[in-house]
Amino acid sequence: MVTAGPTREYLDPIRFLTNASSGEMGACLAQTLRHLGARVVLIHGPMSAPVASGIRRICVVSAHQMLQKALVWGQRADAVIGAAAVGDWRFAGRFPRKVKKSRRSLWVRLSPNRDILVELGKRKRIFGRPKILVGFALETERLEKNALRKLRSKGLDWVVANSPASLGGSSIRMTLLSADGRRFRYPALSKRLAASRILSRIAGEAS
Repeated sequence: MVTAGPTREYLDPIRFLTNASSGEMGACLAQTLRHLGARVVLIHGPMSAPVASGIRRICVVSAHQMLQKALVWGQRADAVIGAAAVGDWRFAGRFPRKVKKSRRSLWVRLSPNRDILVELGKRKRIFGRPKILVGFALETERLEKNALRKLRSKGLDWVVANSPASLGGSSIRMTLLSADGRRFRYPALSKRLAASRILSRIAGEAS
């Protein structure tokens, strides 16, 4: 199972909170896995990246919707790669109609979304599935330190550390970190080539 793309959290029927993820990294991972002979489920938000044939697609919009689908499919999967740029926050309340500009000011309150990888990590510890859990850590500072903290706190086997420069772009500069202390740094790669590098490192553990 692979997750990809952004999620959207709606303020009203028109406006929403999201990010610049194109979904290309997740789509490349799913395609590479398919070429390697895996049965692939791709759970993705609204994204512009094309998806190769032969991949089962499950389309969602919000972080909550992605969580619900990921919990169902994640426990069936041998490996889960969480490449989606899932929104950490949602609006505490949603307006049923378009919020007019005539309002003098608008105050909104945000509530945290449940973390998909944390929830899958709990199930991995209890049920042993998925066998391999991989996450992405997009950080603006202390890249590897923060990525390692995420790996440990979420119960990941691997984490791909990268910067915001890769968000929505065609290439990624990344460091791949494992739970047993291995570290692999890569120069800027196309996302298709990066997918191949990531999977070549984890393939032995997912067998």
